[in-house]
Amino acid sequence: MAISESAVGPASLLKEGSSWLDTKAVFDEKDKALADAAASLWSVTRQLRARQGERGMSNSLVGALATVRRQTVSDVLMGVVWPDTRTLGRLCSVLGLELTTVEKA
Repeated sequence: MAISESAVGPASLLKEGSSWLDTKAVFDEKDKALADAAASLWSVTRQLRARQGERGMSNSLVGALATVRRQTVSDVLMGVVWPDTRTLGRLCSVLGLELTTVEKA
């Protein structure tokens, strides 16, 4: 299950005109630590979305294999929620990635 640690998801920290799906997202740095965390999560979700596309897997299939709801998969990949480590680890595992090997963009 994804847990929101803030009243807003990481995508809400994007600067105006930037999108979670952009090739390079730009974050508002009023709170540098939070912006850095959002940027790191953006990098991870970008790699997850790419791997999901390469494998032709739907959010429903990824969710079923990771034992999380389809909506949770969507929310994590779109930056709507701050996922817990367990959820993020499960998504990485299903898509053949390891959190320790995810590269920073």
